[in-house]
Order: sequence, then structure tokens, then C-alpha cells
Amino acid sequence: MPFVDQCRKRKVARGFLLNDIEKAEILAFSDVGLNRTEIARKIGRSRNVVANFLRAPDEYGIKKSGGRPTKLGKREKR
Repeated sequence: MPFVDQCRKRKVARGFLLNDIEKAEILAFSDVGLNRTEIARKIGRSRNVVANFLRAPDEYGIKKSGGRPTKLGKREKR
């Protein structure tokens, strides 16, 4: 039975970010050879969150840039 953390930290679009235990479980199950669907069933998360984490574990949970950078510098904004 997987450990489910009751006090999850940050909420994202439709759920909560993976905690450290879930991340470790996903990596361990992946190393053993389970596919994404089986991992998702075992930890009780969606296939998409498992796939997104496995695609780039180091970048998971880091907010991306908010859009196009401004052309104006600090001086022009004044």
C-alpha cells in the first residue's frame, strides 16, 4: 500500500504536486520496469502526472516563464 501524504504542499491546475515519497516511488517502480499505467495505479495518481515527472524529474514542479520578455529596460519604463 503506497504512503499517501495528507498535507500536500502546493496545488496545481487539477491537483497537488507530487511529494518526495511519491517521486521516489515513481523512480523506483520505473527502475524495476513497470510502465506508466502500472505506476499510476500503484501510487494512486494519473498517468499524465507520472509521465510528466518521468520526462524531466529535475524540472518537475518548477514554474515556467510567464511569457514573452519585455523589450523595455528599467530606464525606459520610468
